[in-house]
Amino acid sequence: RKTGEVASSEGMHTRDTKDLIAKAFAVIFVVAGVSIASMMPLLMSGIVEITGFALSSIFGMLIGVFITRPAYGVIVEQLYGYTPSD
Repeated sequence: RKTGEVASSEGMHTRDTKDLIAKAFAVIFVVAGVSIASMMPLLMSGIVEITGFALSSIFGMLIGVFITRPAYGVIVEQLYGYTPSD
């Protein structure tokens, strides 16, 4: 949804865009935090298969938050000429 809003230059003010981005980042971090917290009991279970699942899920969430999200932002900036300061 956000890519479409960035692509269309109508109707969005800079302040509104910054607020939407801040809300989106807050949702991403909250969801990742809750997911990681819910995997902690599984990680401590001692069952190898469940521990592996929990560990891979935690790594996947961390990769998504700290690598994929910023990379997507760079791609949107390059494709549409959008910068957060605009």
